[in-house]
This record gives sequence, structure tokens and C-alpha cells, in this order.
Amino acid sequence: MSRPLAPKLRVELLTTINSDPSGSITAPSDGHQVVAGTALLFNGTASDDSEADLGASLARNSSTDGLIGNEKSFSTVLSPGINSFMATVSDGEGLTGSDSVTVEAVRCRSTFRM
Repeated sequence: MSRPLAPKLRVELLTTINSDPSGSITAPSDGHQVVAGTALLFNGTASDDSEADLGASLARNSSTDGLIGNEKSFSTVLSPGINSFMATVSDGEGLTGSDSVTVEAVRCRSTFRM
């Protein structure tokens, strides 16, 4: 007597690969100049394929002043000289993305003529 055939089980595994989040400085542009002592507006975006908007976790660090902000948009006064900024974002799984710009804060010289 023959045995009945056992049913076949097919298993498919679907995996989602988490990619690095995207962080970008949209303002100021790289190479921008500003008069030292005036406020400069910073704007940025941060997103991830699995967590959408991560703008609230966008940290911006200055080469001269350390942490200067961790919001999508804010203003700050820069120290005179060349300032390099890095915006970094992290997702819930610890992956990071970043962007950087350099801005020069120049001293304004007053001239008086008679």
C-alpha cells in the first residue's frame, strides 16, 4: 500500500534592509559669508526610509562653538573666522547620516571719511 503524499509547506521570508538616514543642511550654503555678530539662519532636513521625518534629531555642531542647535531651523551668532558645521542624524537602529558646510564670519571694518 502506498503512503499518502505529505503536503508541502512553502515559506517565504521578506526582509527589509534599513538604510542610513539622510541629513542635509539646506541653509546656509557651503562657502557662505556673514558679518560676524549677526544672526545666521540654519535650515536642515532629516529623514529615513522607515521613520519618515527625523528633523527633531538633527544635531548641528560647529568647529568653533560646539553644539549650536538640534532643530530643523534656528538662528545663531557665529564666532569670527572660518566655521565648519556638521549636521548629523541618527535613526532608531543607530545608523547615521550627515552633511557639512563651511561659513566664514567676517569682521566688518568701519571707515570714516571727512
